[in-house]
Amino acid sequence: MGGAPRTLVVVGVADEVRAAAAARAFERGWRSGNVAAGGAVAPVSVFGAVTIVSRSGALLVAELSGERVAGWAPAGVRFAAAVCRAVEDLAPTATPAGG
Repeated sequence: MGGAPRTLVVVGVADEVRAAAAARAFERGWRSGNVAAGGAVAPVSVFGAVTIVSRSGALLVAELSGERVAGWAPAGVRFAAAVCRAVEDLAPTATPAGG
């Protein structure tokens, strides 16, 4: 064992066709995107170095490594813009309040 700490972020989409269609934007989002939670926004690089972004079937996968990956970083990266964009079509349509 050993080596730098790593965090894997895996997003499952409906099928391989949708995963293939989303793969380029997913990678671009990890390579140059941000993480936002509440009013705080930071580049993905704050959480670690993006070492791999790939697709396996209907799964989109990103790997971050480095010392900052340990501790709170795994919780923060789930708010990365790349993840949010990849899953936004999976969320149910909200009904307006009072409507």
